[in-house]
Amino acid sequence: MISVCKHKMSRQIVASALASISADDPALILRSANHDSALETEMCLDVLETIGSEQAMREVLKLKGHPSPKVRARVVSLAAKIGDSHAVDIAKSLISDEDPLVRRRALVTITDIEGEKCEDFLIDVFTSKQFSMLSHDQKKGMMLVIKRLPPEVQERIANSVLAMGGIFQRKSMQDTKKALTEVLNMKREAPEKIRSWRRRDDGGHR
Repeated sequence: MISVCKHKMSRQIVASALASISADDPALILRSANHDSALETEMCLDVLETIGSEQAMREVLKLKGHPSPKVRARVVSLAAKIGDSHAVDIAKSLISDEDPLVRRRALVTITDIEGEKCEDFLIDVFTSKQFSMLSHDQKKGMMLVIKRLPPEVQERIANSVLAMGGIFQRKSMQDTKKALTEVLNMKREAPEKIRSWRRRDDGGHR
């Protein structure tokens, strides 16, 4: 039944029904699923999110290494609901994920959980060699998380990144600074414009 629920409304109905009978043992959902199927695993996440208990959210984290980037992105987003150091560690482990959507959502989760405390971490990410090699749109997608922080923290992060010299290839670092400047100036971009470059950042899957 799970594998044929491709429509949102149908999935919600099934998720609600399964959640009501598995709330006492959320792990049963994962044990019963065929995780070779991304759709079936996404259905498991629907059920666990519907249950919503701490135990259910802990089960979600077990799927952090799933082959499907859509599943990994969903897992790291749900990790924010747990909000502890373990959730942060999992999000940090996905910062270097091969998929841009997963990387961006991991950074959002870290920022939402840690708030101002993630300032040094964000600076390390934005000034790393790995980050400098990303595409321009991928950099902007990840750097947008600083907008979730107080203005004074945004300013400190920006000053640190913009002050970086030619540690890596000059062109790559200059592109990083350009992406940051564009994000900082993106005060009230039209929603459709932001969605446009986010789609490019996400590699097309939504």
